[in-house]
Amino acid sequence: MSNLLLAMDRIAFYLPFINKPVYWYGIFVTLGILLAFGLYMLISYKKGIDIDFSLELFIWVVPLAVVFCRVFYVVPRIGTEYHLDSWDGFVDMLNISNGGLTIIGGIFGGALGIFFCCLRNRKYTLAQVADCVVIALLLGQIIGRWGNFFNQELYGVEVTQDWMKHFPLAVYIESTGTWHYASFFYEGVLNAIGLAIALVIFFVPKKPVKTGTIMIFYLGWYGLVRGTLEFIKGTDPMTIGGTKIKIVQLICYLMFIVAIVLQILLQKGVIRFETKWFKRLCEQKREKELALMAEKGEQTKGANTEYSETMVSENMLADALAKEELLDEEQTGEFAHTEDIDSAPINSQENIEISDLEGENKDIDKNIDIEKSEDSEIIEEKALVENENNVLSEEVKKEVKSDVKTTKTSTSKKSSSAQGKKTSQSKSTSTSKSTAATKKTTKTASSSSTATKSPAKKTASPKKQAKKTESEDIDKKK
Repeated sequence: MSNLLLAMDRIAFYLPFINKPVYWYGIFVTLGILLAFGLYMLISYKKGIDIDFSLELFIWVVPLAVVFCRVFYVVPRIGTEYHLDSWDGFVDMLNISNGGLTIIGGIFGGALGIFFCCLRNRKYTLAQVADCVVIALLLGQIIGRWGNFFNQELYGVEVTQDWMKHFPLAVYIESTGTWHYASFFYEGVLNAIGLAIALVIFFVPKKPVKTGTIMIFYLGWYGLVRGTLEFIKGTDPMTIGGTKIKIVQLICYLMFIVAIVLQILLQKGVIRFETKWFKRLCEQKREKELALMAEKGEQTKGANTEYSETMVSENMLADALAKEELLDEEQTGEFAHTEDIDSAPINSQENIEISDLEGENKDIDKNIDIEKSEDSEIIEEKALVENENNVLSEEVKKEVKSDVKTTKTSTSKKSSSAQGKKTSQSKSTSTSKSTAATKKTTKTASSSSTATKSPAKKTASPKKQAKKTESEDIDKKK
């Protein structure tokens, strides 16, 4: 396996027709960017960041990150590796196919891109977006480091122990002809551990962590990993004066210390990354968007009403034309039908049959008229019976009233002749007698009313039976 890895060529393939080489370094860097963006889209969706903002963020962050990665690598090496006194030196400074990207520069460039995108859209704060971006950045670093392997760069000092002269502990460098520490691989493994921790912080807690927690974790983790790996790397021209202290290592450890302090202050609530100034900008932007949406809604409503009115008028015209066409067709059809009838020959037998049918129809109409007259007579008889019942009920009511008056006069005479001490008893007895009398009278009235109603019903039944028999005889004749 180690021999297979050593035999890998820097060039992956050549482009057809133009015969330009495509390097493994460029493939892995591009693959790392795309996979990192895919992971960011997943995390940002979970965070509630819309897709339009994410796509615009990609346009801002990636170019600025690549430019700053190159700038941070080239600027310290001007005069030694890169010379600006000729055009070829300037072109060589822009050529990144041979490698030469510093992640620290990419961090600053990416942060600047996030700031510009957030300031332009005014929807999310820098810390909210950065919490998602740094997780994706860890994945991009893991994949991009394999580009350093194919370019045979970012390796450590020479390995002298024979038991370590194999991959992944060490890597063979063709330019030196010796084995060196595979520092790119160490950094990739440590970044994978950091990615796992960041994903746990993002997904596992039931309550969402404070905004900026993952961003600060990434700064501290990267500072610790990169600063520690500088001990096994070769010489670096970027040192402080005549000492052996590397500038990159010093920056990384300072980043780690600052991250620890910021994390403590953030969790205790001393500092916040969501400023009131930026919140006001976001609120102003939202108010403007809502006003524009309201104006557009009114315009669309007006356009819809005009469109509906025109459609209604067009439909009314179409209906009117269709009705006219139907009337014309009906008139033409009736005219043709009358012409056919007039032109057709009439047979004598058909005329006789038609006259017979007309006579039968007349007889049926007469029978129907007779039935209707009989039904009207029955209805009149029912009305008379009801009137009689009403008269009887009124007479019964009058009798009941007269009985009540007589009972009242009798009770009043009895109460006047009784003694003063027994006045209360006489009143109660008189009232009880009056209620009994009224009950009797009501019973007699109800019995009399039922007696009067029953004969009326009996008298009405034979007439109905006679009329039913007459109607049955008429049906039989038919």
